[in-house]
Amino acid sequence: MRVMWAVSGKDLSARAVHAAENVLRTSPDRELIILHVSQGHTSFYQRSNLGSTRHLSQPERETVEALERLVREHFSHWPGRVRLRHEIGVPSQIIVQAAREEAVDLVILGRHGRALAERVPVGRVARAVLQHLDVDVLLAR
Repeated sequence: MRVMWAVSGKDLSARAVHAAENVLRTSPDRELIILHVSQGHTSFYQRSNLGSTRHLSQPERETVEALERLVREHFSHWPGRVRLRHEIGVPSQIIVQAAREEAVDLVILGRHGRALAERVPVGRVARAVLQHLDVDVLLAR
C-alpha cells in the first residue's frame, strides 16, 4: 500500500508525525511519500526546475530543510519505505498529479486551525483533491 502525506510545513506537529509513523508501523508493506508543495507564481514555477530549492524564498527553503531533517530523524527506522517529494506549483493540482504518478492508495491531508476551518468542514485544497482523485483521502487535524 502506498500512502501520500501532503504537508504544508504548518502541519508538522508531533501528533501528525506520530500518525505518519503509525502508518508504517501497522503494516510492513506500506510505503510513505511525504509531499511538500511550495507555492509559486504560475509563470515562475513553470520555468523553474521542479524539485529544486534554489529559487525558493528563505522561509520555503527552511521548510524543505525541516522536512528533510524530519525524514532523517523520525523515519530512519524504515529505510526504503519513506521518501520526501518536493514540488513547486498550485497545491491542489500538484497533490492530484503526484498521487496519480505515485499510484497511491491513500492521501492524507492536514487541516489548519484557522477560524474559517472551524465553520467549513473541508478547505479549498482538500475540496479540489476530493473532486479529482478516485482514492481514499484522510483529513487529519
